[in-house]
Amino acid sequence: MKKKTLSMVIALTMLLAALLAGCQQGSDSKGDGDLGDSPVETALSAGELSVWADRLKAEVQSEGTEGEFTTSEVNGFFLSDWADPRQLDFYGFISYFPMQTQLKNGDEGYTELMAAYEEKHGEPFNGEVPIHAIPVAAINAALTKYAGITVDDLTQDWKNGEAYIYLPEYDTVYTFVSDYGPGVFVPTDGCRQGDVLILNSFDHTLTIRETGDDWQMVSFLPKT
Repeated sequence: MKKKTLSMVIALTMLLAALLAGCQQGSDSKGDGDLGDSPVETALSAGELSVWADRLKAEVQSEGTEGEFTTSEVNGFFLSDWADPRQLDFYGFISYFPMQTQLKNGDEGYTELMAAYEEKHGEPFNGEVPIHAIPVAAINAALTKYAGITVDDLTQDWKNGEAYIYLPEYDTVYTFVSDYGPGVFVPTDGCRQGDVLILNSFDHTLTIRETGDDWQMVSFLPKT
């Protein structure tokens, strides 16, 4: 009986050590922002990991529907690697953005978009892929809520990307995306260091800062 109890203690100790090791790896992968002196790390419980997996999932149920899903506001954060949210890839962020409408011939902005497309690409739009209109105000709302920034804080020239078109007269970005591949991040382990959370998936580390009931992403980098 004593040997069995000792074996259980050893197993639990090894599990805790593995979780803390994952947290330490996440700590080594944090972004450029100074998170200050790190307090003692506390491994997240399975229940806490489940909560964060739900908050960060790629798809959510559409409001007012049953059994219908749309992409989440956070999925675009996981389609590029960044040490600071200002470095995220704008096109990746908006590729599967949930708040978009499909633009059709006759809709407001369609004529101007067709002219801008031909000027940019040297040929008329062929109509083989759908056109999605995404208001910059909606993009800014998501960026501010989850990262504390707006498009104007991005390091890249977001208004002049190759794969999309921005029309300033409508303050709207238009994408031409026909596939489906939202960003996915499923935390497998993690830890807390004061108001900082470090979450690890099998290949990436996400750092989050919590302030009361609010939280914002600090960095999203490959595990080293």
